[in-house]
Amino acid sequence: LPSLRRREGPRQVNSLRCKRQYAASQCGRQLPIHSLDQLFAQAAGVDILLRKKVQAWAGQCDGRFQLQDTKTDGSGQQTGPAVHRKPEFVRWADVWEDGQVSERIKWGKVKSVDRAMEKLLRSYGG
Repeated sequence: LPSLRRREGPRQVNSLRCKRQYAASQCGRQLPIHSLDQLFAQAAGVDILLRKKVQAWAGQCDGRFQLQDTKTDGSGQQTGPAVHRKPEFVRWADVWEDGQVSERIKWGKVKSVDRAMEKLLRSYGG
């Protein structure tokens, strides 16, 4: 017997996908952002989400993260950034076992406002 369920055509499927879009867009159309403060607030929120996503991927595939490059004095006390050392990486699974290691992970950062303005002026000619 043929299925009694109505099949969804491409238009309905696209409509369903559209409804799941983030608040910053309306069915594929991006809403303009008129405030640098708003842009940086969104970047901070996305940074948190992206970091969690990367951690989940690392947990599933034995991923590794680069540690901050630091030098120590003879007593093991951190004295500042080390110079000319090979980068050190740690498995995400090991970070779960020793929470203090997570404080040494070299995470990517959202650009500073000054750097963003510099790039904006350079790229778009003021």
